[in-house]
Amino acid sequence: MKYTIISLFLTFIVTFVTVMILLTTEISSASIKQAISNISTDNFLYLITLENRSFEKALPETFKKPSPLDMAFELGTDISIKDIRTLLGREIPGLTLYGPEIIINDDSDDVPRYVHESPPPLDSLLEEKEINEDSLKENKQGAEKEDEDEGEFTNIGEEDVTVLIYHTHSWESYLPHLKTSEDDPDSASHNEVNITLVGERFGEELEKRGFNVIMDSTNMTEELHKRNWETYQSYDLSREFLQKHIDENKIDFIFDLHRDSARKETTTIKINEEKLARPFFVVGQGHDKYEENLLHASELHALIEQEYPGLPRKLLSYPKTEGRNGVYNQDLSEQLYLMEVGGVDNMLEESYNTVEIVAEMFARYYLKLEEG
Repeated sequence: MKYTIISLFLTFIVTFVTVMILLTTEISSASIKQAISNISTDNFLYLITLENRSFEKALPETFKKPSPLDMAFELGTDISIKDIRTLLGREIPGLTLYGPEIIINDDSDDVPRYVHESPPPLDSLLEEKEINEDSLKENKQGAEKEDEDEGEFTNIGEEDVTVLIYHTHSWESYLPHLKTSEDDPDSASHNEVNITLVGERFGEELEKRGFNVIMDSTNMTEELHKRNWETYQSYDLSREFLQKHIDENKIDFIFDLHRDSARKETTTIKINEEKLARPFFVVGQGHDKYEENLLHASELHALIEQEYPGLPRKLLSYPKTEGRNGVYNQDLSEQLYLMEVGGVDNMLEESYNTVEIVAEMFARYYLKLEEG
């Protein structure tokens, strides 16, 4: 009886919202996508299970049932109780311009944590930081053990496919591998022990699967310093290197790897007794290749989620505004994946584990694209 009442109530809310949309907007895939963009895939599936219990098998083991009242409130008002900006954005002009459009929602954490576009000042990046050698040694031993346990993987065959990997914010590092008393995410920077190591591992995993890989590990801190530029100009700088690679090579796919500023509880998950640094994709809206990049990022995200439920975080899309890049050089390619891997508290090993999975999923995705 209880579930029947809840089901009828939620069905009424969903029907009401749908009818209002149909009356006020043109019917299109974009309209429908926008209408349900605040509902995660798991929560939407949960709504279906209220009518048909057989769908419960499709929910991940880690799924926590949401409050029916919270879901009804968010569906009916388009206000998220987890993000106050959804309320204040209607009252404070311009506030919503700085937030993302949530393409895929995982309900794992608050949206404001995502895509920190105010990197530390260049002076702080130039400061020498001491490496935690013990942490690196432990990480190396763990990575070697993982290599010994390596199983089967997808091979794309004799195809001549080239992937470029680069890092707009090459200085992004990890607090566990640095000797620092600070717990500030902005202090997690280093010009050697950083995201480029994750990029190198990602490249190795792609090569195992048959891809040609061009690895660009340019020290962006050093290059910015040479030009007397600031860190907010890093996308302009990486664009120059990226364009040079495109002009000189036949490049099919591009990855710009980053490390997010969120903390351990948000960026880490354990799957099959293995700790993983959770990835997520970002797509800029401020260019004419937005739809293509969004499609490919969405499909790759979905493929990873299908095989490893809970691993990928949200897929976000940002407009181009003052203080927000909104392009991320994705106008140069229809398949430029801006991927954040883990956060400041993750270990390199956890990020290595993740990019191995992403490489495998990307190989499968490539074959799927080839099949048409």
